[in-house]
Amino acid sequence: MKKLTIITINFNNGSGLKRTFDSVFEQSMQDFEYIVIDGGSSDSSKQLIEQRQHQIDYWVSESDRGIYHAMNKGIAKASGEYILFLNSGDSFHNASVLANSFPSLKDYDILTGDLNVVSESGMSRVLIAPESLSLYSFYRYSLAHQSSFIRRLCFSELGGYDEDVKITADWKWFVLAVCLYQKSYKKLDMIISDFDINGVSSDPKNFQQILEEKDKVVKEHFSIFFSDYQRFRELDDKIEDLGRSRLFKLFKFVKRIIGK
Repeated sequence: MKKLTIITINFNNGSGLKRTFDSVFEQSMQDFEYIVIDGGSSDSSKQLIEQRQHQIDYWVSESDRGIYHAMNKGIAKASGEYILFLNSGDSFHNASVLANSFPSLKDYDILTGDLNVVSESGMSRVLIAPESLSLYSFYRYSLAHQSSFIRRLCFSELGGYDEDVKITADWKWFVLAVCLYQKSYKKLDMIISDFDINGVSSDPKNFQQILEEKDKVVKEHFSIFFSDYQRFRELDDKIEDLGRSRLFKLFKFVKRIIGK
């Protein structure tokens, strides 16, 4: 059994898929299983997969019910001890990521490194993985699946991603794994991947749906903490409003000085 299975999900994102493929196949350590799940793309994706199929252990191109169904299909085919999802458009941060990560893939159920978030303009910022996890930390953040090595047997115990949750099913899975099933976690002190910010979860239009999905998870599985969860959000909103108010006052002050 190989130590790692990398799974790539794709649908009509040929340019992003090429970037992901280049990143995977340039890794200095190639001892991993690679699975590609394409949703029946009508662009150049299938041709690209066929060109690289000698480097892919399993691939399929067929319609599915969405990203989390596709991710679950990948899990069902995986045989590695750990799984990492590197979906089309995302890439490993450099060619040595796997070689540097492999010695740490032991003892823990989830190991997460840092994530480099790249904007359309090419600007980037690094999101540092938390040192430890709690329900409160999940209120503010999620673990990045692009930078997380997950022990495959955890999926056998907990099940796959909830396909009824359209945007935050990976967040839900991590919350339940850590806060309910007490799966062990370790931070890796390295940048694992570069994140393509054009995904569904990054679209501001989906912000309200993301909040509603998270509310439902907390209310269903951690009802005793739901009122605290709501208070956190109210406090955050007040802090944001205060920050905007101070910024506006500063802007008016600077404008008045410049005007003089």
